[in-house]
Amino acid sequence: MNKTYQISIDVRHLAERSRSLVPEHLVFDTNLFQAKLLESSDGPPSAVTVSLNVPVERFGSHHKYGASVFASGRTGLEAARIALARAGICKAELDLLNASHVSLQRVTIPYIFVFEKQAQADSFMNAFRDQSLLRGINYRTVPGFRIYEYQGFHGKNVNDAKKHEEILLLVTPRPEAKCIRLELQLEASYLMSRGWSTLESWRTAYAEDRYESIFNEVVRGSLLLDAWVPYSVPSAEPRVDMSLLAEGLLRHYLKGDTPVSFDRFACAGSHSKKMKMVRSQRWSILQTTGINIGIPWSELSVTIPKTFITTLKYPGDYLPPEAPTSLGFLKATELQDTLCFCKANWQQFLAELRAAYKTQVSESAQD
Repeated sequence: MNKTYQISIDVRHLAERSRSLVPEHLVFDTNLFQAKLLESSDGPPSAVTVSLNVPVERFGSHHKYGASVFASGRTGLEAARIALARAGICKAELDLLNASHVSLQRVTIPYIFVFEKQAQADSFMNAFRDQSLLRGINYRTVPGFRIYEYQGFHGKNVNDAKKHEEILLLVTPRPEAKCIRLELQLEASYLMSRGWSTLESWRTAYAEDRYESIFNEVVRGSLLLDAWVPYSVPSAEPRVDMSLLAEGLLRHYLKGDTPVSFDRFACAGSHSKKMKMVRSQRWSILQTTGINIGIPWSELSVTIPKTFITTLKYPGDYLPPEAPTSLGFLKATELQDTLCFCKANWQQFLAELRAAYKTQVSESAQD
C-alpha cells in the first residue's frame, strides 16, 4: 500500500524545444516516484503530473512518517527535475522550475497514535470502528493489506455549509510497534475549496497549525466528538439549538420508540413518506446532539467508551527517534526509516535530492 501525493508542475514557461523532450513516461530508479504527462491537445505538454508513492508496507519497520505536504511536494518536484534532466532538458531550463509552478491534485496526511500496550491499541481500533459505523461511515478491508478503508469522512465546503466533500481515511494497525496510523487522502476539490491547491500555500502549514485543524474538522468533526457530550439523555429543558419538530422527535426517540412512529408524522400516511420526514430531521439532530436516531437508543447509549473522545485527539507531528545519517537515495534497501517528511528532518531529505539532481545534470551534460 502506498502513501500517495499527486502534483502538477506547470512547464509552459519552458522553451518549446525543452517541452518536446519530455518523454511519455518518467520513472525514477527506486520506483518511489512515477510521473506521467498531463494531456496536451496542441503540441508539447503544458504540465507534468507526478505521483509520489512511498511503499510503506514494503519496508517492515517503516510505519511512521511526518505529515509535511510541502516537503512531499518539493520531493516530487526534485524527482521530476532529475527525470527531466535524464530526458535531455538542460540545467538552465530545469532551474526555472520551482515550488511556485507546483499545484496539488491529491495529498495524504498521516496521523500516528502510539500506545503503551497493544490492548490499548486494540481498544482504540474497536472504538474507532464502532463510532464510525454509528455515524454512517462504512469501511472495508483493503485486499492483501492490514488496512481498513473508511469512506464517508467529510469536510465542510467553506463556500456552502450544507455541501460535504467525501474524504478517504485509511487506518492501519501496526501491532509490532503498538501504534495505529490514520491517513487522510485529500482530493483536489477539498484543497481548492480552501485555497490550498498550490504547493506554496503549504509552506507555512505548521506555523498555522493546519494539520491539527484538518484533523479536528475531518476526523473529530465527522465522528461528531466535539458536538455534544454523546450518549447522555438531554435535560428536560427546551432546546434553543433545534426546531420544535426535531426536539419532539428526539424526545420520542429517547423513550425507546422508533422515529417513524412519532405522532407528528402520522399525517404522512405511508411508511415511506414517514421515513422521508424522519430523514429530513435526522441530520440536524445528529449535528446538534451527536445522536444518530437511526440506531436504537438502547444500543447507542452504551456502545462507545467515553474515553475514546479524549484519546482521539491530534497526536502532533511524528519525530523519528534518530535522524538518518544518509538517505541512500538510489538504494531502496536503505530507505527503511529515512522517508520521513516531518518538520524535523525533511530538509536533509531535500538536500540529498538536490545533490542527486546536480549529479544527474552533470552526467547528462557529459553525454
